[in-house]
Formats: sequence, C-alpha cells, structure tokens
Amino acid sequence: MFRFLQQKIFLLQIRRLTSLKDIRDTGIVKRFSKDKGFGFIKRDSNGNDIFVHFQSIIGTGFKTLEVNKKTKSYFE
Repeated sequence: MFRFLQQKIFLLQIRRLTSLKDIRDTGIVKRFSKDKGFGFIKRDSNGNDIFVHFQSIIGTGFKTLEVNKKTKSYFE
C-alpha cells in the first residue's frame, strides 16, 4: 500500500511539471545538507544560485542531491 502511494505521488508530481509553462534550466548542485534538507543549485543559464528544499525534489524515498552533480530544474 505504501509503495502504491509513493508511485501515485510521483506521477502527480510529473503531471504537474508537464503542465507548467515555467522555465526549465540545468545547473550544478553547489551544496546540499541532508540533515537540514536544503541546499543551493548554481544555474547554467545565468550563474545565479537557487535555493532548493527537499520537498521540491521529485521522486520517491529519501530526497537528496549530490554536490557537483548536474541537475535539471523547473522554476515557478
């Protein structure tokens, strides 16, 4: 049952993203604290840092980002 709910939440997140007409951008994870649940991504397009909270990460299970990894971001 729990696995089913995780999958349903994941699909709802994907559906929401595909309906967004917002900016899609790539960037590199500058830092992310697993303990605090937030970090920063440096955007490729303009070099600005963006705050990211673990609740905004799409996926199931423990949500975290690895430092220096390339990521795709959606901005509202």
